[in-house]
Amino acid sequence: MAPPPERRSLGAMAVLNLGLRFMGANDRERGTTLTTRMTRFRTFYGAHPLVYSKIWDDLWLYQIDDERKIGYFFLCLHFLKEYDKESVLGIKFHRDEETVRDWCWYYAECIQMLKEIKVSQKEC
Repeated sequence: MAPPPERRSLGAMAVLNLGLRFMGANDRERGTTLTTRMTRFRTFYGAHPLVYSKIWDDLWLYQIDDERKIGYFFLCLHFLKEYDKESVLGIKFHRDEETVRDWCWYYAECIQMLKEIKVSQKEC
């Protein structure tokens, strides 16, 4: 039996920096404040980087995501926020439409499985 994959936990700042890089923002230039960087991240992806850091870690913890491809995770997050057409996402993330489709749905399904594990419904 193969050993489990190495855990690659990401904190909120790492998620912020990676997310900005994948969206093409050059926010490491002098004068860009943390507030501006956070605003850009939330505008593009929809939530605070800490939220996505926790989701990323939980996908590993519950062994839902075997791929661990952070760039495609960000692609999916943007897709879920904006619901752009595949061709538009392909342009934004420099990928072909089939790759966009496959990875968006892969991570959307992973997040859905995580929801089923973490969210319980109580009868009223």
